[in-house]
Amino acid sequence: MKRHLYQDLKTWKNNPRRKPLLLQGAHQVGKTWLVESFANQEYGNFITFNFEQKPGLGELFSRSLSPDTLIENLSLHLGKKISSKDTWIFFDEIQTVPEVLTSLTRFIVPPQEISPMMVIL
Repeated sequence: MKRHLYQDLKTWKNNPRRKPLLLQGAHQVGKTWLVESFANQEYGNFITFNFEQKPGLGELFSRSLSPDTLIENLSLHLGKKISSKDTWIFFDEIQTVPEVLTSLTRFIVPPQEISPMMVIL
C-alpha cells in the first residue's frame, strides 16, 4: 500500500499541471510518515508548518492569501527565504485554520513559479 501511495506522489510530482495536493485520512495511519519519506527522497528542501503545534501560524493567513505574500510571510516566520526551486512545503493539521485551505486555490499556477505543496488534514 505504501509503495502504491508513494508512486501516486511521484506521478503527481511529475505532472506539469499539478495543483496543491490534499491528503486526507484517519489519524495515525502514516500520512505524515509518507509525506516526510517522499519529501526527503524527492526534494532538496522540506519545510513543515504544523498549525496544531504552532497556533500562531494561522495569523499569517489572516492578512493576505496571495501566494507571493504568503511565501514571504512564511519565510519571515522561518527566518530564511523559501526558494521555489526543489522545495516541498508541508502544511500539517490545516483544519485548525480554515484560511489555509482557502489559500490553496491561489497556488494553482505553473509549478516552476511556486513551490510544490502538500497538505494533511
